[in-house]
Amino acid sequence: MCNAKDVPFINSAKKLATNSTCLKYKVGAVIVKNGQILGAGCNHSPIKNEECTKVGCAKNDDMFCRGTHAEINAIVSAASNHSEEEIQGATLYCTLRPCYACAIQLIEVGIKKIIYLQEYEKEQEVFDLLKRAGIEIIKRGE
Repeated sequence: MCNAKDVPFINSAKKLATNSTCLKYKVGAVIVKNGQILGAGCNHSPIKNEECTKVGCAKNDDMFCRGTHAEINAIVSAASNHSEEEIQGATLYCTLRPCYACAIQLIEVGIKKIIYLQEYEKEQEVFDLLKRAGIEIIKRGE
């Protein structure tokens, strides 16, 4: 169950997920500090690339995913409007637990807490990586 202070940010992530063009995972993410959303994103194809909803999933053809993850889009959004110092210590709210690659980037920008709704894959390496970086990771019910 979500804490009352988490609800608006979890709801924002869930709403963003509805904009996702990924055929496999609809993911939304928001970066929050001091009650203010610093950045937000959903998973979709990069600019000037066709969306999966129009051309199908590249992973079905044993190719790399053409999409950018919601967490990375939230980082880019935050970084375009805020300084590194403003982002450090923030919390990421995400509809799906971050993958290993996203976890690395979240560490790099100084995220200190991750609150998510659903498991992606039970990769112990991701939990170990985040723990070593001092990031608190919390799974919340919807």
